[in-house]
Amino acid sequence: MELKVPLLHYKFKWLGYVLILLSIASAWLYFWGGKPSFFNVKTFAFVSVYLEKKYFEVIKTNLLDEMAAILLICGIAAICFSKEKKEKPVYNILRANAMFKAVVFTVLLLVFSILFVYGIAIFFMASFTIVFLLIIYYALFKASLLKLKSPFND
Repeated sequence: MELKVPLLHYKFKWLGYVLILLSIASAWLYFWGGKPSFFNVKTFAFVSVYLEKKYFEVIKTNLLDEMAAILLICGIAAICFSKEKKEKPVYNILRANAMFKAVVFTVLLLVFSILFVYGIAIFFMASFTIVFLLIIYYALFKASLLKLKSPFND
């Protein structure tokens, strides 16, 4: 039985790279670019905690940090879940193996973080868990492709 993985066309990798660049630009504007005021908008929030806690309210916020995170996640996902230019059936097995290892590693990283990281830092670690998972998965998948294509492969 052949493993079928629904993947995006390989050209979506380029979209992923563009989204990551836009993410970097958004993060730069947010942290070092003065947070341009036209990104300050009113938006609905389930929960907002700044100076006070608010629930189910419309708040005013600068959306650059949210844009940076969303663009980064979508960009990495587009790269990770796109076919290779010359796709082979065996790649799906390599993908499944890489995803399993990435999930195990990410769970261990999160458990380690919960045990040894405190305060606001644990929030950031938990928030970036999906990014870590995708990066680890992609690195493992690419490493397995290199090993498969190696002339020294047994």
